[in-house]
Amino acid sequence: MLTSIKKVAYSPIFIHRMSEDSGIIHIEDVMVVSVKVFFSTLLVACLVIFLSLSSYGDCLSTDWPQEKSDLQPDPSIIYGRMENGFRYILKQNSEPKDRVAMSLNVQAGSLHEDEDQRGIAHFLEHMLFNGSTHFAPGELIDYFQSIGMSFGGDTNAHTGYDETVYDIILPHGATEDIEKGLLVFADYARGALLLPEEIERERGVILAEKRSRDSAGYRAHIKELEFSMEGTRVPERIVIGIPETLNKADHAIMKRYYDAWYRPENMILVMVGDFDPVSVQPLIRKQFAALSGVGPVPACPDPGEMQGYDKAQFFYHREIEMGYAETGIETHWNITPQNDSSALEIEELQKYLGVMIVQHRLDEFAKKGDTPFTSAKIYSGTFLGHFAYGEISAKCDPDKWQQSLTLVENSLRQALEYGFAESELKRVKKEMLATLDSAVLTKNSRNSKQLASTIIRSLNSNRVLRSPEQEKDFVEPLLQTMSVADVERAFRSIWSLNSRLIKVNGKTAMNNDDDPLKIIESVYNTALQKDVVKYSTGRIIPFPYLNIQSDLPVPTTAIENYADIDSKRIVFGNGVILNYKKTSFQENEVQISMDFGLGKSGSPTPGISLLADAVIPQSGTGSLSADELDTVLS
Repeated sequence: MLTSIKKVAYSPIFIHRMSEDSGIIHIEDVMVVSVKVFFSTLLVACLVIFLSLSSYGDCLSTDWPQEKSDLQPDPSIIYGRMENGFRYILKQNSEPKDRVAMSLNVQAGSLHEDEDQRGIAHFLEHMLFNGSTHFAPGELIDYFQSIGMSFGGDTNAHTGYDETVYDIILPHGATEDIEKGLLVFADYARGALLLPEEIERERGVILAEKRSRDSAGYRAHIKELEFSMEGTRVPERIVIGIPETLNKADHAIMKRYYDAWYRPENMILVMVGDFDPVSVQPLIRKQFAALSGVGPVPACPDPGEMQGYDKAQFFYHREIEMGYAETGIETHWNITPQNDSSALEIEELQKYLGVMIVQHRLDEFAKKGDTPFTSAKIYSGTFLGHFAYGEISAKCDPDKWQQSLTLVENSLRQALEYGFAESELKRVKKEMLATLDSAVLTKNSRNSKQLASTIIRSLNSNRVLRSPEQEKDFVEPLLQTMSVADVERAFRSIWSLNSRLIKVNGKTAMNNDDDPLKIIESVYNTALQKDVVKYSTGRIIPFPYLNIQSDLPVPTTAIENYADIDSKRIVFGNGVILNYKKTSFQENEVQISMDFGLGKSGSPTPGISLLADAVIPQSGTGSLSADELDTVLS
């Protein structure tokens, strides 16, 4: 499977665009809401490269993704389905010890709202904490705190375009705690009281949350979404909703949404942690087997279709408070939802490799002093199973958007016309293999909450969740035979249509009297006229720091053992001190840190240490530039 977060971590092929807690853009409203990446089991921070979001193929389907695929799921996961359609997934995991991560995944979000319900999916999510069959208003939080849980840390929820997920992290996996956790979820599923006085109280919280989102970045995002997703339901179903709905929301309107979509056939329970899956299954059946939907089964919402263009379209949104400009080129097209398969995985793997090669080129540009942009990214993927897209973009100073747009256009055209070098493909293959190997070696150290989130992203993207070993066994032989021509063909397929959306967003040096769209069009057309040449790859360098002369004497002045913490301290003759301790906490992983100097107290100029923190990691080593170091480490 390829698996982005309300509190979601990044994966080797992709990371989230923006933290939901940044105060700028909330995850639920970002197009990159829930990300499917190549290695579902890996949560390794990397560049935003390949994004794919939840599939809208089979609304209210109770099939598992593997039942519609030639791929086999992770054998360590237990899948269960009841007569009423309610499904559950169970996986044992001992990190952290004794804790259990539980999630109730309701496969409906803001896109499932009627026109008069815009914002109700998210409002309802809040209301489930404010009174249910077995927990009167206020009692639920008291219960969580009574067993050592923190509200917001160990229990939380989020609403997306096509999902609403409730999370609980139990501090203990005892039967009585699991039973209570399941009771809470059963109340969420069909026991919401939706009391008028609680709705009125929560209304203020929701409206305050909406006001808090009104930032420069959020406004820019909404305007760009309206442009890119014109013709679809997406811009009309921003998760936070609209004032007209939020101000009049009452029991009746919430109950209508609740009854329509909170149905057993539209819910999946996910449990990952230190518990016995066999003994838990009767407890799950006790709470959920009797659930039934209320009212007729609703029709699946029509997501609409993106506008197709046979020539470039231009977008500009001025947002001075952003402090910088963003410029980019997008292509998009409508697709039919696909089930997961070996063929689909191979196609996406080839596309990803091409995207990753171009990303490395952009990263190399960003490290040069004369590059107009400060950062750039390229990515491709699908959204809601109905929309596919590719985008290359850059962030820059307000007066450099023209040069930045020219450079990203030229970089894209360079890749499309001249393709890739064998050495570039070799590099990204090595990086992928290293990530796969790391996932296998560290599989027993994965965090239960992260695993639960990964499982949900997989399910909601209609992807088969496989083990690290299965991912490696599938991908490794493909990499051995995959050619440059394969990757070039796949990459060009992303950009094969004439449709181009040229976007400039944020603070620019254009005056209010200017015609921004004409200026952008002129800059873009000028960029198209510029000749591009084949990309010149750098020199191939072996890693220079592994030539260790083991026969040289290593003078030491002291060796100290600390038996109480099972660690050792060695003082070498040159004054270097080594402290080391062997642990089993992170299996097959070594963590190294180096301290030198006097820290901030030794800074010759106040504040220069802050600059050093940013500059030194980008400065390479004695014999390698930063980009060369990245290359050889792959």
